[in-house]
Amino acid sequence: MFKRMTTGWRLACQRRRLAHQWRWLRARLRHEGDRLAIEEVRGTQAWLQGCESWLQSNEGEMRLQSGSALESEFRRWRERFSPSGATGAILETLLVVGILVLGIRTFLIHPMWVPTGSMEPSFRGPAIESIKGGAVLQTRGLWTRLHRFVFYGERAVRSEARESGRLQLVDAAPRRLGPFRLWQRYAIGDMVHRVWFPPPQLWLHAGLKDGAVFKAGAEVIHLRVRSGDWMWVDRLSINFRRPRRGDAVVFRASSIDALPSAPFYLKRLVGFAGEQISIGDDGKIRADGVVPETLDGEGVPFYVNGAVAHANGYAAVAPRFPTEDSFFTVRDRRVFVLGDHSALSLDSRVWGDVPEGAIVSRQAWVVWPFFRSGF
Repeated sequence: MFKRMTTGWRLACQRRRLAHQWRWLRARLRHEGDRLAIEEVRGTQAWLQGCESWLQSNEGEMRLQSGSALESEFRRWRERFSPSGATGAILETLLVVGILVLGIRTFLIHPMWVPTGSMEPSFRGPAIESIKGGAVLQTRGLWTRLHRFVFYGERAVRSEARESGRLQLVDAAPRRLGPFRLWQRYAIGDMVHRVWFPPPQLWLHAGLKDGAVFKAGAEVIHLRVRSGDWMWVDRLSINFRRPRRGDAVVFRASSIDALPSAPFYLKRLVGFAGEQISIGDDGKIRADGVVPETLDGEGVPFYVNGAVAHANGYAAVAPRFPTEDSFFTVRDRRVFVLGDHSALSLDSRVWGDVPEGAIVSRQAWVVWPFFRSGF
C-alpha cells in the first residue's frame, strides 16, 4: 500500500512537470519553428505527440519509466530553441499593444484632464478651499473617504496641533516620488506633524505662516480638495462632421503662441470665419449684430466684456472687447472660442481666433468623478 501511495505521488509530480514542458515546447515550436530544420520540427512534433499520449495514459510503474525518458528527451529538444524566446514573445506582444493604444489615442478616443475652472459648470476643474473653523468634513473612516473620493472626486486634508507652541514650516515643498506628492511637514513646539498627500501650495491655501501660535487640539489645516474632471475626448467624429456653434471643442494649444504650455485646451465654439463677434453688457454673444439661437436662452453662460469685468472687479479678461461696441472679425479658416466661466477664462477675448485645423474633437464624456459621468 505504501509503495502504491509513493508511486501515485511520483506520478502526480511527473505529470505536472511534463504538462508544463509540453505547453512550453508547443509554444516555442509555434513561435520559432520556422528557424528549425525539417528533421528537428518532426522530432519535436513526435515528442509532443508522445507526451500527450503519456498524459492521457495510466500504466503505473512502467509509466514512471516512460515519463523519465520523455523528460530526458525534452532537455535535448529545449536546447534547439533560443533561451530568450519567451522574452521575445512578450516584447512582441507589448509592441502590438503599444501600437494599438497609440492608434486608439490618435484616431478614436483620447484621455484628458480638465486643469482649470474656465469651463465650469459644464466641465469642472480642480479647486482647493479652506474650511477651517467651519463644519468638519468626514475625514475618519476608510470607506467614507473612499466613497467621497471615488464618486465625488473630493477629499479632506485636516491636521490638528498635538501640543501648544509656535508654528514652524519644515518643508517649503512636498516630498515627492516621481509626479506624486507624498508628504509635507510642519512643527509646533517640539512636535513635527506630517501632512500626507498634500495639495499644491499647501501653506498658501491653508493660510499658514511661521511664528503663528496654536494650542494643543487646535485645528491647523482643514481643506476641501476637489479634483478636476477626467474625460474621454472623441477624436473620430470630427472627421465626419464639422463642429457647430455651441459645441465644446478640444484644440491643440500649440496653435496659439500666447497660450501656456499645455497639449490641449477645451473651450466653447461661438463664432465662425467672416463673422464680427461682439459681447454685450447683457452677457450675450452677437455674431454680425445678432444673438445666435444656440447661444440664447436658459443655461447659456454670461459672457463678460472689459466694461463688465472692470465694474465687477474682475481681472482684465477681455482686452479685445473693452466695451459692448467692440468687435472682432474672425479670420478665414478660423473659429472664435470662449470659456463658460467667463470671468476666469483665458480665451479668444485675449489671444484671438483659433485655426480650424487645430480642433481635434467636438465631443467629450466625463468618466470621473462617477457622479458627473456623461456628456
